[in-house]
Amino acid sequence: MNLQNKITSVQTWAQKPKGKRILNAIRIALFVLIISFLIYRIAEIGWLQVWQERPKTIWFYVVGIGIYFYLPAFETIIYKRLFNASSITLLPALIRKRVLNMDLFDYSGEVYFISWAKKRNLADKIIGPVKDNLIMSSVASNLGAVVMLTVLVGTGNVALSDLTGGGSIWLIIGGAFLIVLTSGVLIQLRKAIFSTSKKILRFLFTIHTLRFIAVSSLQILQWWVVLPDTPFPVWATVLAVYTVAHRLPFVPAKDLVSASLVVSIGANLDASTAAIASMLITRSAMEKILGVTFYGMLTTIKEPENEENSQNRNESDISN
Repeated sequence: MNLQNKITSVQTWAQKPKGKRILNAIRIALFVLIISFLIYRIAEIGWLQVWQERPKTIWFYVVGIGIYFYLPAFETIIYKRLFNASSITLLPALIRKRVLNMDLFDYSGEVYFISWAKKRNLADKIIGPVKDNLIMSSVASNLGAVVMLTVLVGTGNVALSDLTGGGSIWLIIGGAFLIVLTSGVLIQLRKAIFSTSKKILRFLFTIHTLRFIAVSSLQILQWWVVLPDTPFPVWATVLAVYTVAHRLPFVPAKDLVSASLVVSIGANLDASTAAIASMLITRSAMEKILGVTFYGMLTTIKEPENEENSQNRNESDISN
């Protein structure tokens, strides 16, 4: 069974009553578990203290909006080249894709986007480029996380014990090794795994690397505008944990998972745990509000079924 048949099979199963019930049950169970852990951690700090330490500067929210839209913006650049479609056509769909991936389940956004692109006949080959973009995004982000951790630990800005809350450092070392190993296997098996040309793969890797650097910088900036006197090693540690948590596959509400893990190591940080917890919770709530708002707005907008310039796309650029 090829990839397209597998995706179709999963879509069919997910639309059946039994599939919907199972997926909803799994999603609800994981979400409740994550929320329960976060509530427990915040209770240890103190709810009143967390509320009093909430971000009060407007710049926290301004930067937060930039962080929310960075992924759809970068992916608009990517799919504008892959499908030769206009930014106005792509951006609303990519915002929906982000909401589904972040607030529903991993890769549900890709399933939606593939279906959306097929209906509009954006390209003869859709699944292959989407799959390659997904893989290169993962490779770039994983390698970026490993490089970031290596530099921070190597320069003494972050201690491995801080990243694990005093637990075994072999968890971090083993995870980093698996990330590097997986990336190496993907490179070696390029012809068997990827559908697009080396030129396109280099383009995808470059864009996603720049995306990783941009969002990491924005994230530190968002925290810094709230607590400008906090030393850099604290933000470096929080960023490292936050980044690794966001790379966990098939986990719903990754922002809440990240917040839970950061709060759990708060005692090891030279900063107000209540302030950090408040920032992470506020950002999570902000992203949920933005997701619901824009998804609802975009759902009411009618789009043309076919992209006008779909016949002019450059197929030779994305094929082997």
